[in-house]
Amino acid sequence: MGSSTRTNEGLEIHYRIDSNDYPKGRKITDSEMSQTQIKRNAFHGDWNYEIKPRQLRQLACGRSLRS
Repeated sequence: MGSSTRTNEGLEIHYRIDSNDYPKGRKITDSEMSQTQIKRNAFHGDWNYEIKPRQLRQLACGRSLRS
């Protein structure tokens, strides 16, 4: 389930609900963080960014997150 919407100014928001369960309190290692693909926006990149998905074979938990 998911959808998208657009503001009067043209901002588009797309989402998909992820109903998987994830363990709480898991710490991200420096190695995992260095592999994170973050694309920062030119305007306030500290607030506005995209996190690109990793390849399924790179996932540490060993299960597919895509359905």
